Amino acid sequence: MHPLLVLGALFPATALAVLGFFTLFAAERSAGRMRRIGNALGVWLFMLAALTILASLTAALFGPAQWGGRMGPYHDQMMRTYHPGWAGQTLPVPASAPTTAPAAPQK
Repeated sequence: MHPLLVLGALFPATALAVLGFFTLFAAERSAGRMRRIGNALGVWLFMLAALTILASLTAALFGPAQWGGRMGPYHDQMMRTYHPGWAGQTLPVPASAPTTAPAAPQK
């Protein structure tokens, strides 16, 4: 699981929860049909906040690799090209590549 997806969903979920709280607070002070609509809207905003968190957890746990924070579908190719020692499999060195000898220590 990649935690940045969950952390990235916390801001919209918090904003939705705050909006839901203030909607329920305003609905409590109103009367009649507006109270019913306000209560329904406040509950709906809280449900959307919970669904935002659940969707981010689902995407982090079961989604494709690029949702999990990898650098896209070419991640393995980039790692083998630019950092051959990090990727496990190294690219073969061409025969025409110059070999360098280690520098002699200076006194």
